[in-house]
Amino acid sequence: MIASFTTSDLTLSADKAYIKEFELFGTAKFTAYEFAPGILFELFMLLGFAETIFLFVIILRYYHKRYGTVLKPMPIVFSILLVAGGYDIFSALGLTNSIYMSEFAFMILLLTMAYRLTSNFIDAIDEVERLNLYLDTIVKARTRELEEKNNTLQMLSTTDPLTKLFNRRYLEDKLKKKVVQSERYGTPFSVILMDIDKFKSVNDNYGHDLGDQVLISISQTLLDNIRETDVAGRWGGEEFLILTPETDIVVCKTLAERLRIQIQNKSHASIDQITASFGIAQFKPDDSINSLIKRSDNRLYKAKDSGRNQVIAG
Repeated sequence: MIASFTTSDLTLSADKAYIKEFELFGTAKFTAYEFAPGILFELFMLLGFAETIFLFVIILRYYHKRYGTVLKPMPIVFSILLVAGGYDIFSALGLTNSIYMSEFAFMILLLTMAYRLTSNFIDAIDEVERLNLYLDTIVKARTRELEEKNNTLQMLSTTDPLTKLFNRRYLEDKLKKKVVQSERYGTPFSVILMDIDKFKSVNDNYGHDLGDQVLISISQTLLDNIRETDVAGRWGGEEFLILTPETDIVVCKTLAERLRIQIQNKSHASIDQITASFGIAQFKPDDSINSLIKRSDNRLYKAKDSGRNQVIAG
């Protein structure tokens, strides 16, 4: 038998303590003061031993796992629990005449745990917000980069690399849409087919580099003089096509004359005067894209056969 207890001088007075004598391991005898009735004395004593052993094992395992040694400073709360457990043993043995401290130590532990849990939760929320902000920044940057690349690809797929005007593929797509719109709503539109006069001689006499500069210069002249609703593009070689929405052949001819004069008056280094011929056709109900382009092309060749630097409409 590890411990035996005998009771003496029992009293139920509220201002007196219960006095108990107990024998430990059959040798040492101690006198203890029980501040609670019943068997709480034995429970608190056993609790004190259990607390001490349990907390020592926890602390030993915790620090061995985290730091590899038990020589590091122990957390304050664990120290309070350890001290409280030992203090309760002394109180149970009567070596101190005071109340048990375990309850207060556990209360401190719970408050500390609550604080740590709350602090960790707040830190976790802050970390999630930081990661969300970081990911949002990355997504926006990637989206912006993707949009820029898509715009670049779109421009490359619809733009002539030399003149920066729309290419033939884009012009054909716009013509298809205008044909559908005109057939459905009866809105007029016309096309201007333009060809630079004697451009082959420019390349032969001055070289292709200077010929390219002429193409670029005339392309800029077109952009500077067409309306915002008009669409100008390079049809092929030295041929250009201008799509004029909501425009009949009379107004379209006026626009072509203005372009002809601007090109004629534009100077080019080391090159004699550059001129262009124009053929104009207005879309008809029985037209297709091919027939429309064919009629404007016929007017263009008629302008060239008539001496070039002319506008022929029909």
